[in-house]
Amino acid sequence: MLTSLLPIRDRRDRVIGYAVSSCPDDPRRGGADADGDARRLVDMVGALTRLAGRSLVVPITPAIVRDGAITRFASADAVWLLATESLDDPATRRAVDRLLGVGFHFALQGFPEGEPLPPSLVGSTIVLDAARTPPSALESRVRMLLDAGLRPLVRGVDDRLTRHRVLQAGVPLYCGRILA
Repeated sequence: MLTSLLPIRDRRDRVIGYAVSSCPDDPRRGGADADGDARRLVDMVGALTRLAGRSLVVPITPAIVRDGAITRFASADAVWLLATESLDDPATRRAVDRLLGVGFHFALQGFPEGEPLPPSLVGSTIVLDAARTPPSALESRVRMLLDAGLRPLVRGVDDRLTRHRVLQAGVPLYCGRILA
């Protein structure tokens, strides 16, 4: 499995963590063995944490959350990235609430539409994709998330115009190619 670490930057362009990416890199995109790929990635978290030296955002699947596979990484500086629509499943939502209660951190991929997020997720990171979101919608979604007490992280910030646009919208975190 090809795995890479993409720097997550704050508004001052300081690297504050790394987004772990592997094939497939989108937890919402199914596949023949999405859970198996996620398990292999979770098995690498200890080594990746030591390598990065900073917080990691690690994509996982609902099955990984429900079976408690991440509990062995309680001391790892990791934020577990789960597709937002995964919380529509009551068993996954209960498992997330239980893990939040014992100190695990979750980020959600995709704008939360439908049911409201649990109060336990206030302050969590919501990952939006700049390439899949129209610029006008990106600004309004970022403002809505900030007003709701969430931290938007925009990924796919691969050019100066997009970087300027997301910073103007108030995004506290972004990741993409290095713009020298």
